Amino acid sequence: MYYSDEIVEEVRSRNDIVEVVSGYVRLQKKGGRHWGLCPFHNEKSASFSVNGDLQVYHCFGCGAGGNVYTFVMNYENYTFPEAVRMLAERAGVALPQEDGSEEARRRGDRRARLLEVNKAAARFFYYQLRSPHGQIGYQYLKKRELTDETMRSFGLGFAGKNGANLVQYLREKGLAASIKKGDRIAAEGMAYAAVIDGVGVVVEVNAETDFVGKNEKFVDFVKGVAATVAACAPADLDALMECKYNGTELTVAQQQQEMVLVIGENIKVRRFHRFADGVSVPYIHAGGKIGVLVNLEVTGGIDATEIGKDMAMQIAALNPRFLDKSQVTQDVLDEEKKILLAQMDNDPKMASKPAQVKEKIVEGKLNKFYAENCLLQQAFVKDGDVTVEQYMNDAAKKLGGSITLKDAVRFEKGEGIEKKQENFAEEIAKLAK
Repeated sequence: MYYSDEIVEEVRSRNDIVEVVSGYVRLQKKGGRHWGLCPFHNEKSASFSVNGDLQVYHCFGCGAGGNVYTFVMNYENYTFPEAVRMLAERAGVALPQEDGSEEARRRGDRRARLLEVNKAAARFFYYQLRSPHGQIGYQYLKKRELTDETMRSFGLGFAGKNGANLVQYLREKGLAASIKKGDRIAAEGMAYAAVIDGVGVVVEVNAETDFVGKNEKFVDFVKGVAATVAACAPADLDALMECKYNGTELTVAQQQQEMVLVIGENIKVRRFHRFADGVSVPYIHAGGKIGVLVNLEVTGGIDATEIGKDMAMQIAALNPRFLDKSQVTQDVLDEEKKILLAQMDNDPKMASKPAQVKEKIVEGKLNKFYAENCLLQQAFVKDGDVTVEQYMNDAAKKLGGSITLKDAVRFEKGEGIEKKQENFAEEIAKLAK
């Protein structure tokens, strides 16, 4: 649901960020800021800072930062509207009731189209300022001592006297836009994990810009794709695109194209994984930056949700190469041994030692390799005195059962996609030709 800027600002102003964050993180005031351990990555010394004067937070370890909305969205895996509703309830702010009528949806779609038109107009005016027709405006701004960087930062442009040029530009670009969207790079979007009717699903759907990943319609589309994967059990991505999209008569491919037209960006379902058996536990990090699905074999009728979530959070944070040391192949071990031996040969203190001694040292150092690269052998982030495997076994035993890790999948949005570096001025120049 769309909330006005006034409502959004009122809710934000009624929720002091120090008080909100203190509900999740133990903070200690030092100087003008509050400090604590970052909830978004594993650390032993506090690098997470909350500034009550500016109403922002920042982690000097992982770079996470933002305002009270950003914190709630990242910590709770909420969409922006969900964060507004949660904080409004906390502060006792009455929100307007959601109108789900067809007329309300039409108004929302019209607003989205108007925003797109305004964005295109801004680009047109930006280019005009740098064209021969806009020199009078450009020279005026220069006399006011505005730099090119300032003009770029604030998106300043020049309108001129002939409004027909803008109308022609919008008509031309409107006709061409839907054809070109499919060729644009989609490296943002959302990774999403869920258990639907007992089936574990993790999907990645990409869009062109980061803010679309928080768009309610886009998020609903991603959830619909996950529901389709659960119900349809497609063999691969091509088969998924031919499945009937959840709750409609359209295929996933057709629904994807509908979303391209509604949102105005290139959108692509990139990949998915599905666990039909065992106990699956999902985890979504930072509002869809990372999606993890852990699949367990559970005995004794115990509830493994919390244990599975802890393991999924570890996977999200540390991204281990292997789940267990038994999965490390011989070629990987040989390469690691080769590196370790070369390091010793280059170390004056170690170079003269006999080869058999070096071999024994290497064997000992492989345990460190396992502890860094294999999930079950890693130190558990919540208790560094035990490994993940020890935590899993001990926690299951306390509940009266046992747990075995069968598999796990980690999707990070845009992973492996080469992102295009946008040149705004160049893009405008191309569009206006």
